[in-house]
Amino acid sequence: MKQQSCMWVYKVVICECKIWGLQSKIESKIMEVERSLFLRLHRRMYCSIDDWINLSMEQIRAFEDDTQKELKMLQTSDVEEPTRLETNDAITVNA
Repeated sequence: MKQQSCMWVYKVVICECKIWGLQSKIESKIMEVERSLFLRLHRRMYCSIDDWINLSMEQIRAFEDDTQKELKMLQTSDVEEPTRLETNDAITVNA
């Protein structure tokens, strides 16, 4: 029987807001947004599995480096439009 590798990822999110009267509402909203963010990112990752499943570690590292450079460029520039990031993925919070 051939064994396959398996990876587990645990994400711990701690939210603490100490504002009397608003604490539970703010914490609930933050956790709701955090959960939807994780679900959306995991769905996108799973849907794109065909793009990266057969890549070598060198190709994955090169892709990570390119992505890191692009994110740094976006963070340091005044450009409002993201290049590869999709604009419909923005999180909006209505308080």
